[in-house]
Amino acid sequence: MMRRRNSPMSMSGTVAGRRRRGGRKVSTTLLLLAVAAIGLMAVQQGSFVSNLRGKREKHRQVISITGASKESFALALRTALDTIRKTHGDPTQDKAAGAAICSVLSSAVSDTASTSGGGDDNELSIAAKRWTSYVADVLAASKHPDDPKYSHLEWTKSLLVELSPSAMARALASQPPPKAVARVLQIVRNRLYDAEKYPPLRVAVLGGAETEGQGCDIASVPLPEGSIMANPTYCSWPYRFEQLVNNLAGGVKLVEVTNLAEDGTDTAFMTPLLRNWIYPQSLLPHGPAIIINAYTSKDYSSYGAVSVKDTEKNEMEAFISGVEGSNPCGDPPLIVHLDDFADGAATTVGVDHVLSLQYNTPMAKVIKTDKATKTIPNHLPFGMAGHLALSWMLTFALGDMALHHCSSAQSKIPVAPAVMESKCKDSDAVDAQGRCVFAFFAGPMGTVTRPNQIQQYVAPYVVENTGWQATTDMSTGFSRKSGLVAVEPEAKIVFQFKDIAKEIRYVNLMTLKSSADEWKDGRAKFSLLVNDKNAGSKDWLETSFEIEGSYESPTHITYHFGFDLKANAAKMGSDVIFRIESVGTASFKILGIMLCS
Repeated sequence: MMRRRNSPMSMSGTVAGRRRRGGRKVSTTLLLLAVAAIGLMAVQQGSFVSNLRGKREKHRQVISITGASKESFALALRTALDTIRKTHGDPTQDKAAGAAICSVLSSAVSDTASTSGGGDDNELSIAAKRWTSYVADVLAASKHPDDPKYSHLEWTKSLLVELSPSAMARALASQPPPKAVARVLQIVRNRLYDAEKYPPLRVAVLGGAETEGQGCDIASVPLPEGSIMANPTYCSWPYRFEQLVNNLAGGVKLVEVTNLAEDGTDTAFMTPLLRNWIYPQSLLPHGPAIIINAYTSKDYSSYGAVSVKDTEKNEMEAFISGVEGSNPCGDPPLIVHLDDFADGAATTVGVDHVLSLQYNTPMAKVIKTDKATKTIPNHLPFGMAGHLALSWMLTFALGDMALHHCSSAQSKIPVAPAVMESKCKDSDAVDAQGRCVFAFFAGPMGTVTRPNQIQQYVAPYVVENTGWQATTDMSTGFSRKSGLVAVEPEAKIVFQFKDIAKEIRYVNLMTLKSSADEWKDGRAKFSLLVNDKNAGSKDWLETSFEIEGSYESPTHITYHFGFDLKANAAKMGSDVIFRIESVGTASFKILGIMLCS
């Protein structure tokens, strides 16, 4: 059959006819296109709403920073505490005021949280609303004590505006056990009530290079001439955090931070120290109430970890277990984990055991604001802007933790003990050796810091020494300057411990590893000999191993070696000999030895 050709005059009619005949197919196509368009509009609208919400939140912070608060946070704290006193008397002793600090925190903002404006306030957490209410106080409290004219005010404000409360709230991955939070709040409550009678909240911080303070003086604003702000001790985020909290509390020394961070270490290095309650004398006998683990992915990768995420996960699990069973005098410290992984890879570590803050995303936005970020060396993640931001995020996280606890059904806070003494299991449990027969760690925050202190500690146990000396030098870094060093070939030192009062189950050593010529060919042999006299044996059971001092990377690290003696453990009452021999062709440096139960 011949197909009829349509003339131009009849084209429109033919097309219309085709549309009618294929109407169902066309309608389906149009429907799919419409649905896709609506979906795209929804996504765009959601993105728009999200962006708008972020802009509104940022706008509220700008308003809060530039406008004065109705009353300062410190004044609100004092007012709320005075009210509690009038109602209950001493809030540290009256059971009716057992949760007084929760009342103080709840009352401290009264109705100011509702004054920040914006229709999306209900979407913010309680902590976020309170942060917004008092962000001007946070700005004022962030002034460095060596910047009396606050020359960094505008620069600090530009950073603080970029750190939204909702972003900080989303960075919180887990909350710690209620009992641990209650203990921390008890200390805070008591300190606020009577700073002369009760101690501050003691915080110990662990970490590597940036937590130690490297790079914390790098900023796009000049430092005041001769300022200590260029000193890592006084510009690192642990110091800024301590100053911030105490300033917010009205100048009361509410927290006392001890920065134990040391470049070239990681979590595995610190775990045996904490597990055996080895702290600087300033933290003994009670130990810290809070331990902050701030080791970063760079710290783990410096040890050559094949999988940084897996290494962090495994080391954190051992760390949490060690800390939770560490305190010989009572409850374990509350653990805070500062995690710099961007994708939340470690969120499962320590859930329900730690306060976990994953700060990478909110931090990135803040440090991007400072032009100096581009000049920071590759081995450091941030400069002064990041140190300030981390002090803010940590303060927010602890505030959120407190408010979360107070709003829960498990917010009971114990009455303060009549006497602030540790409940130790035995009289010598809290000396510098903790659970160890022999233990020293040389470093700025170690049990010993100078060669004469090392010599004084080891001397009572040394029965033979040829070529080992307690020395100091800066060639391997400030944190590793002091140690026990083999200063001549085939150096040998022997320690003897008679009738040991504690079991020796674990041997933990901290040694220097370096690629420098003086150390790279160093090697030492360690031998532990045990005579179990109680079993009537005259034989000596020997366990030995060697450690090399070389390291491939052009840097220096503090290497941790841990060994479980298991069946070869030295029982109480045994005689023990610990021998160290230099068997390499270069020097060897020991930074710490622990023979512990």
